[in-house]
This record gives sequence, C-alpha cells and structure tokens, in this order.
Amino acid sequence: MGGNAPMIRTACIDADNPIPAEAQCKVDQVDRRGSLVTRAMTCNSPRGEIHAAGSARYASNTMEGTVTTRVPGANGQPIDTPGHIAGRYIAPCDTK
Repeated sequence: MGGNAPMIRTACIDADNPIPAEAQCKVDQVDRRGSLVTRAMTCNSPRGEIHAAGSARYASNTMEGTVTTRVPGANGQPIDTPGHIAGRYIAPCDTK
C-alpha cells in the first residue's frame, strides 16, 4: 500500500468549538446542509499560514470526509495536499 500512515488523534470538540484550541486555527467558513458540513480554516505555523478546506458527512456518531490542505512550499509556491478524514464520537468532553 502507498501513501502516508494514518494519523490518529483524540480531541474535545463541539458545535461551539469545532477546532481544538491547541491547533492555533480559526474557522473561516462553515456551511451546514443536512448531514453535510463544508468548511474552510486558516492555521498558523512557523512556515506561514496553512489553509484547509473540505467537507464531511455526519451520520449517527461518525463522520467521514475529505480535506485539501495548502501549505507553504520551500520555494514559496504553495503545495496542495488532499486527504481523507474520519472520526467518531467517544464521550462527552471532560468539563474539568
């Protein structure tokens, strides 16, 4: 099999805070149409701004979608990287 190894991450997110705070990102656009959510966000990194846009379909306690991330390249030209995302509800966020 080719491609990158899957990255697994656990984070506390909800409708009011859809991006984990440690990500240093801001949501630029969100559009909800039924179970389909389309979004765009901008994140800060040492190399410059990273832009990500994609969509995901939510069903019961799972979600699955695609995202394209645009990162600054070494020569100043942006590099677009497509990816697949999937997630599932584990439990309510710890309120501590």
